Amino acid sequence: MKLEYITPVVGTVYRNRNGNLYLCTSVEKRPMPCETTATFQRIPDGWTLTAHGIMQYESDEEIVWGYSVNGHWPPLA
Repeated sequence: MKLEYITPVVGTVYRNRNGNLYLCTSVEKRPMPCETTATFQRIPDGWTLTAHGIMQYESDEEIVWGYSVNGHWPPLA
């Protein structure tokens, strides 16, 4: 299984290796792909996080990341 660093596309929904779907809401591209960060919002519960070093499997296009920070629930309406 080939795994490569990617720059996620804002507005795209990705399936994580854990089976959850995540909407990419912002990206901060860095010179080295392993340093690129992206904000993802988990569907359907809204848990939001900043992922560092986003990678994608070539075989099934699922994503994983090195680590995440700033995990939080959306503000209550």
